[in-house]
Amino acid sequence: MPPKLPPKIRKFPSGCEKRKKQKKLNKLIQSQSGALNKFIIRQPQIPVENQNVGVGILENMEENTNVNATENENLLDAQNMEENANVNATENDNVDVENADNSNNDNGENIDIFDPTIWDSLGSRMIELLATKGPKRDLSIVKGPRDKTTARRFTANLYTRVLSNGEKCDRDWLVYS
Repeated sequence: MPPKLPPKIRKFPSGCEKRKKQKKLNKLIQSQSGALNKFIIRQPQIPVENQNVGVGILENMEENTNVNATENENLLDAQNMEENANVNATENDNVDVENADNSNNDNGENIDIFDPTIWDSLGSRMIELLATKGPKRDLSIVKGPRDKTTARRFTANLYTRVLSNGEKCDRDWLVYS
């Protein structure tokens, strides 16, 4: 009867095994590099004739001068509109911050400032409004979906924390997204 081997103590590979695995992986990557090139067909670039290029440049320059003139007129109109807007803004200092932010949206979209995915793109007024109101909480979450890696769940109970002295601490900026 062959002798019994002791159970394997290590549950992770040794350094030598890790190096062998890394070498094998690098070798596989090197063998696969350029493998897709045989499936891709590149079209040769067609050379442009030099004679027609000069004519197109002159036409483009004439068009650009006309475009620049209209852009200057548009800029002057925009500056006049901004001055008028500044005068109106100083007259209406008591305007609600939310209404002012909604009127600044030229495209008519309502931006949900409580959505954490757009917090990076918020303007300074929107950030101030968010800081004063605080994020919205969804208290209806009983058991959220499981996290794939750690198998944890989010619940509404996590919005408050019980300290070691028994005091309950409200986590204002905890957001479930």
